[in-house]
Amino acid sequence: MKKQLSFVALTLLPSLFSPAFAADLPLDTPTEDFTINNDGTATHTKTGLSWQRCSIGQTWNGSTCDGTVQNFTWDDAMTNYNTDCNGWRLPRIDELNTITEHGKFNPAINSTIFPNTPAVFYWSASSADAYYPNYKWIVHFYSGNATYDDKSRNYSIRLVKSGNACSFDTFTPASDFTDNGDGTVTHAKTNLMWQRCLLGQTWNGKTCSGFSTIFNGGESKNQTDTFAGYSDWRVPTLNELNTVVEYKNYLPTMNKNVFPGAESGVFWSSSIGANNSNFSWIVHFDSGNTSSGDYRANGGAILFVRGKWSSPASVKQETVDLSATVAGSPNSVFVNKNLTYTGTVKNNGNTTATDTTLTFTLVKGSMSFVSAPKDCVNKDSTVVCSIGNLAATKSMTKKIIVTMKKVGALSLKVEAKSKETDVDLSNNKATKTVTIKK
Repeated sequence: MKKQLSFVALTLLPSLFSPAFAADLPLDTPTEDFTINNDGTATHTKTGLSWQRCSIGQTWNGSTCDGTVQNFTWDDAMTNYNTDCNGWRLPRIDELNTITEHGKFNPAINSTIFPNTPAVFYWSASSADAYYPNYKWIVHFYSGNATYDDKSRNYSIRLVKSGNACSFDTFTPASDFTDNGDGTVTHAKTNLMWQRCLLGQTWNGKTCSGFSTIFNGGESKNQTDTFAGYSDWRVPTLNELNTVVEYKNYLPTMNKNVFPGAESGVFWSSSIGANNSNFSWIVHFDSGNTSSGDYRANGGAILFVRGKWSSPASVKQETVDLSATVAGSPNSVFVNKNLTYTGTVKNNGNTTATDTTLTFTLVKGSMSFVSAPKDCVNKDSTVVCSIGNLAATKSMTKKIIVTMKKVGALSLKVEAKSKETDVDLSNNKATKTVTIKK
């Protein structure tokens, strides 16, 4: 029986219940979905966004985040951390939602990727609907709820780079979706395919007719569908459902050009509340809020999805790939004569390598250092040359001079490094062997 969708106005926190904990829930943000960089940042391969692993106020010490998280009003956060749209900035609410973890709580975030994250509220750069001019979007990293609050509050900040920069015109523009002509659309940002109508509605070739079918939480988990030639339609996870929330709209918070059957009210996700196995996560599509609670006796609608979230083709993954080579001249030399080693480092990646170095390792006792450029430092049996920033496709050469002290075949090694994670370490080292004669 079809019923008109009604709104369930509940936002429940885990502390209000005697939890029946849900063990071993799959993470929305598994560690393998991130590339961990060497500079205290991590890149989310699903979105192409790079995140600072520490909150503002903390310091990355090489393995974790030290210090105390700072709090800001929203105006102060925007003034100080949303001025560089091409650099580190405050995330939009849709971006912040992509690192919110609903498979765990306190904190509701992947602590391997984001260590020492306090279970508190974090600002986004997004305003709530114009109906609430002083309210801005936040995520509570105790529970994972997305909601909004007065901008005069003091909350925490985590910075992001890349992605949608400082654009807030719309979150789900129709241009981001491919109309497949069969009542489905494919979202370019996620490569997920969505039905344009809610379960219970009918696609008539142009729009959706009828009303959604209402299910309680227990019923919703088992719903599947066969439509448009596909039989693998499923209830989306909360993070997936969040990607089609249009935060600039109200009643409903959906792009009705893409989803003409959109209604205000509760939509079910397949994500179980980490604090209680009887809880399910929902999106309130009147406002865009998310919450979890025991909704088994209450009703919600379903928007089916299929496919696997993958990195958007439009997002260029930033990569650093250093390679090192070394040559010796002359190729053979007499004892106590000088030899010049020429080391070259090249960045084969598509983004700049920072704090790049090229290290020459001498054979201790068999080679003695003579000279090197002024930006190279000799210490014991290594000569470390500073390259600095090395742009994509660019190379840099450094030459050092050594004196050969022993007869035989001697091998000098070079190694290239930068602050970023290198996507191919197999070519970062090179060796040159020369013959030393009497």
